[in-house]
Amino acid sequence: MATIRFLHMVHGSGIVTCADDTIACTYGNSVRTFRGDYGQVHEAGHADARLGFAQFAHPCGLAALHGHDLVVADFSNDRLRKVSGAGDVTTLLGNGQRRTVDGSGWGVAFNQPRYVVVRPDGGLLVAQSSCIRAVPPEHNAATTVAGAPDELLDNGHRDGPAATARFYRISGMATLPGGATLICDAGNKRLRVLSADRSTVTTLAGSGARGHTDGIGAAAAFVWPTSVAVGLDGRVVVVDMKVLRLVDTATAAVTTVRAANGDPLPVPPHATVAIDGAAHVLVSDGRRLYLVDLPSSPVYRPSPWGLWWRPTRARYLRMPRNVAAATRTVLAVMACLEQRERPDSGLPPPLPVEMWHAILGMIRAHEFHPLLNA
Repeated sequence: MATIRFLHMVHGSGIVTCADDTIACTYGNSVRTFRGDYGQVHEAGHADARLGFAQFAHPCGLAALHGHDLVVADFSNDRLRKVSGAGDVTTLLGNGQRRTVDGSGWGVAFNQPRYVVVRPDGGLLVAQSSCIRAVPPEHNAATTVAGAPDELLDNGHRDGPAATARFYRISGMATLPGGATLICDAGNKRLRVLSADRSTVTTLAGSGARGHTDGIGAAAAFVWPTSVAVGLDGRVVVVDMKVLRLVDTATAAVTTVRAANGDPLPVPPHATVAIDGAAHVLVSDGRRLYLVDLPSSPVYRPSPWGLWWRPTRARYLRMPRNVAAATRTVLAVMACLEQRERPDSGLPPPLPVEMWHAILGMIRAHEFHPLLNA
C-alpha cells in the first residue's frame, strides 16, 4: 500500500534534490532554487549573467554538481549552462547551432539537449532525443557515446555496442550506484542501461508492448516512461503515464505502486520524480510537489521546522535531512486544531487554539495547502 500527499507549491517542472537537501527546478524560461530565480520566466533568450539578468530558453533537465552548483540542459538554446552557488550563470558547452557536433570548446554543438546526469567522476551524460553525449569532468568537450544524432532520424530499438545502439525519444536518465546509466526510452516503451564504461547498451525491462504490466525483464510492459530516479539505496522509481513503477535492477522486476484499494497509485501524467538523501520519493507535476509514502519509506515525522521562505511571488522549499515540507506545519496545525494526539506521530503538544488559528490563517494566506483554502 502506498499513499501520495501534497507538500508544497513549487511552480516548476524538472526537479532535482541537491547535496544540501534543497530543491531546484526549471520553470518556463528560468531555473529556480532556494537562493533565487535565474533567468526570466516569460522571456526566452541566451545571456550569461547573474540571477534574474541571465536568460534561458525552455530549460529542460538539470543536475546537481558538487556544492551548490547546477548544470542545466538549455533545450532551445542548444547549450549546457552552469548555475553557480555564487549566483552566476555561464555557458559550459554549445555554440548555439542546432546540430550534433563532437569536439571541444566552442566547436561543440548540441541538438536540443533534454536531460543531464552527473557521473561518479564528475563528468556528465547529456541526452538528446535519440543519442547520448559524454562530457569529461573538465566540462570542456563532448563526444557521442550511444545512439545516432537526432538530425539523422535514425531512431529505433537496438541493443549492443553503444555506437550502434538506437533509441527513440529518451525522456529521462539517472545514474545507478555502480556508475551505469538508466535510461527511459519512452518511444520504445523500455528501460535501457548504458554500461558504466559506456561501451554497451542493454534493455533492462519492457518489450515494446504498451501497458502497465508487471513482470520481469521483457515480460513487463510500459506505457510511456517519462522520468526515473535512483536513490542512494539503489531504489529505482519510474513515472509511467499516471502511475509509478518500482524497478529492481538486480532482477529486472517491475512492480506498479498501488494504493490501499489495490488500484495503481495515481500521479500526474507528465510528472518528474526525484529521491532525496533520506530516500523519500518526491513527485512534481510542474506546480505542486508531492511526497509518496511507499511501504518501505523512512518514517516521515511532522515538524513545524524545515520551511525556507523567500518573500517573492514564488514559493521555495528548504529541506532538512528527513525531507522538509510545508506539510509538516500543515499536519501539525490540523492535528492540534482537532486536538488529536497519536503517540507515534511525533506531533508537539497542542498549543492554545487561538495561536493555531493564527498560524492557520498565515498558511491560508500563503497557499501552502490547497485544501485549507476551500
